[in-house]
Amino acid sequence: MLCRIIESYKNGLGEAASNSIPMTQQQKGSKKLDIQTGDSYTSHPDLASDEGQKNIAQLEVSPSAPLEDIEVGAGLDPRSACHADEPALKLETNEGRIRLSGLAENLRIKLATTEVLLFKETEKQAEARAVHDGLREKIAGLLQQMSDMVEKYTMIGTELIEAQFQPVEEAMDRHVKHVSDFLSQLKDVQLQVSGLLEEQDRAKFCQGLSTVEPMITRLVGVPLQEMIKDPEVTSPNLAGACSELELQNAQLRVELGSAQRALRNLLNPSEVTFDPDTVHPSLVLSEDLKTVMFSPIKQPYPSHTKRFTNFLQALSSQSFGESLGVAGGEHCWELELENCSWIVGMCCGGLPRSGVGSALESCSGCWSLMYCDNLLRAYENTKATQLKRTTSLRRVQIHVSFNNQSVSFYSVSNLDTTKTLLHTFEVAFTEPVYLAIRMMSGQPKARITVC
Repeated sequence: MLCRIIESYKNGLGEAASNSIPMTQQQKGSKKLDIQTGDSYTSHPDLASDEGQKNIAQLEVSPSAPLEDIEVGAGLDPRSACHADEPALKLETNEGRIRLSGLAENLRIKLATTEVLLFKETEKQAEARAVHDGLREKIAGLLQQMSDMVEKYTMIGTELIEAQFQPVEEAMDRHVKHVSDFLSQLKDVQLQVSGLLEEQDRAKFCQGLSTVEPMITRLVGVPLQEMIKDPEVTSPNLAGACSELELQNAQLRVELGSAQRALRNLLNPSEVTFDPDTVHPSLVLSEDLKTVMFSPIKQPYPSHTKRFTNFLQALSSQSFGESLGVAGGEHCWELELENCSWIVGMCCGGLPRSGVGSALESCSGCWSLMYCDNLLRAYENTKATQLKRTTSLRRVQIHVSFNNQSVSFYSVSNLDTTKTLLHTFEVAFTEPVYLAIRMMSGQPKARITVC
């Protein structure tokens, strides 16, 4: 502000000198400095203040001194006046630089951290897309298999129907052709008769009559009813096609069921169904392969090396375990056990299928829970551990953790689904394992269901 006032003052002095207007004694002695500009004076209250007067103390001139002899700015250093606050400004600048340097370092760290985060997220994105692409390919393959199965069934069904239609249609074609040929013969003879009736030559007439007359007699004598009832024309045997179609239906259900289970396994790594090839002949599987029921009548299952023959047992179709690249991680299933004593657990695929050693509680590589006569026991590699007595146990949860190397069993309340830990096995998994069940008694309504 002071600098601007001084500049204004200098300009005023210059203008006053150029106009050669002398200052009066009163103007020279006044503390309030008026500067003549043209026909008027401009007053500067800032210079009239105490502080202003200190700054221009040495600008006061004697009454006799001419205006042009005044040394402008005498005794005043404008530079020191304009830059009096330089130390404070320098201090503030230094402090600002220090703060900005700290912020820049924080920004650098944030930038580096964000770059690392972006790299990791990009890697995750690439991994996820690779997994998704693999799943897409497998899912598309299974869906295409199912489509091919349906297309094959459609072709076979069409061929079966056509096999019934074709003979009938061919017979009808022959019959129509026969009638058509007969009609053509009648028309030909009719034309001959018309021409013969117009014949004037007796000899030709007699000769033609001898030819046409037997033809007319023969054609007129053909019974039309025999043509209508052609023995070769019969209705198609569609009922016969039904039995063959039913066989194809059964085959299609088996193939589609297998493909659907494979699709479920792909979408849900913990999907579990019972393997029909392992089920004891006295057990019956539900259509969805999730329920095993006791049957007093042995089922005519085909012989298979995986089928249990001595105990009412079954294994899951799916195996679980990381060592061979199959589904690892965490898996959890609930089983509903009704009207029977039972054993449930996890076992290795090498479990014997016959003999005493095939029982779940009697073989190595098996971790199971037995419930019989309200007593609960845990079996690990044929070794039994007595657990607490339990009066009712109808729902059990099995939790397999390949991360924690454990198999845990929980009881599940029928009222509020709360869980209670029954037992945990510490297992060093070395091969894939299967869900295993066994009915201890053959009760008519006994059943075990994977929920």
